[in-house]
Amino acid sequence: MSDRIKQRGRLRLKHFDRESRLMHEEIFYNAATDEGLNFIVDVAFGSSSIFTWYMGLVDAAGFVSLENDDTYLQLQADALDWDELDPTNYNFVGNTQRRNINFDEPVAARIANDTNPLIFAITSDGDGESAQGIFVTSQSSVSQNTGFLFAHAEFSSPRLLSEDDQLVITYEVTQARA
Repeated sequence: MSDRIKQRGRLRLKHFDRESRLMHEEIFYNAATDEGLNFIVDVAFGSSSIFTWYMGLVDAAGFVSLENDDTYLQLQADALDWDELDPTNYNFVGNTQRRNINFDEPVAARIANDTNPLIFAITSDGDGESAQGIFVTSQSSVSQNTGFLFAHAEFSSPRLLSEDDQLVITYEVTQARA
């Protein structure tokens, strides 16, 4: 019998152009931040609970690295080696909300958004921008200073964005005996 548990986040990215042609597809894995791991322990044995998670895009401009000790407060204070791609670059102009992850029911120690993948529809504001990766947070609003940075992941290479492109992302989290 194993006495260890392994948690893993797996993502699938599909990048479509304005004619709905698949330009790029990849599978990549996220790293849970220290803040995210502490949150998991607090949910299981403490007093925290969050029922909705959100995803944002990591801006490729000025990107250096993603680190395990990155926190949500550092993201809000622009104190990380990366920044969030402004949400006005996707969905609709004037948007200040991150994308809500609508997970399906958990089955066999796995939860995912297979039936409701996230769609980042690139606006005219995003034309010419590049996305370096994703992050998962408990906070929907870009302007709020409270929240948890659960995880983040880097694409294999930056994705150059054009108006009317779509980044379609499915996210699964699994637990297993190690």
